[in-house]
Amino acid sequence: MTSSPRALCAFWLVPTLALAAPQLPERARWGGDGELRWQTPDALRVLGKAGTPNPCGYEAGRTVVDAVWEGNLLVGTVQLCLAGSSCPAGALDYFAIYNTSDGTLVADLLLPEGCTSAGLDGRRLVLGARAKLRTDLSHHLALGTQALEERRGKAARAEFEKALQAKENPASSYLGLGMAAVLLGENDAAIGAYKKAFQYAPGDLVLYNLACAEARKGDLEESFQALDDAMKHGFASAEEMAHDPDLQALQTQDAARFALLLQRARANAAHRPARASGRGAP
Repeated sequence: MTSSPRALCAFWLVPTLALAAPQLPERARWGGDGELRWQTPDALRVLGKAGTPNPCGYEAGRTVVDAVWEGNLLVGTVQLCLAGSSCPAGALDYFAIYNTSDGTLVADLLLPEGCTSAGLDGRRLVLGARAKLRTDLSHHLALGTQALEERRGKAARAEFEKALQAKENPASSYLGLGMAAVLLGENDAAIGAYKKAFQYAPGDLVLYNLACAEARKGDLEESFQALDDAMKHGFASAEEMAHDPDLQALQTQDAARFALLLQRARANAAHRPARASGRGAP
């Protein structure tokens, strides 16, 4: 759940204004399943084109956002489908704040009372980063994984439940349900889902996820036991474990016991080929 680093070499050769413009992904999520595609005619100007589908039912390629960067603010106009006799005509002023942590743009639009838009979340236009759909996963697992990457917990849970009904892959479906529950702050549901995932496919990463969920709930002894089991199954990402905020309470309660678990993780790493660390994905 981290962002990719950016190269910093030779930035002193680039004009200051160009540096100030954030780099948007090609696609943005608009509404539940809608899409908007970004185009950058020059260093500062940004066009947002309606994708397929989109909540307003626009033809693909229609310009929705026409704005320029002012630091981390995107300022310009937006065209939206509006419903209500009090709605203004033409484009609306657009003033969006860019969240550097997840690439989301949020603009509050002051519509008159009685004026609504299918393209808004209440009175807010939210354009979040759009994750790529995995082609190596079955249908609902791919949609659930995409929703997880976009941090849409409810949508992810719905897709993983459909994956279970479709019998796509029970272990991955339950693992996904656990991760969706984490996004929704539902520790008990996460714990239950991870335990079911382990029944279908025992492994170190699901046990690590279980330990984190137990620690967040405050069940520290259960968390220690899950970590111990993860080591028995070969968990080897010691550095991630050492700096995981979910496990800080374990270090505070029993630093020596936690240090021994870290030693076992490093020993596991020394006896097998390196692999990507992380909490796993469906």
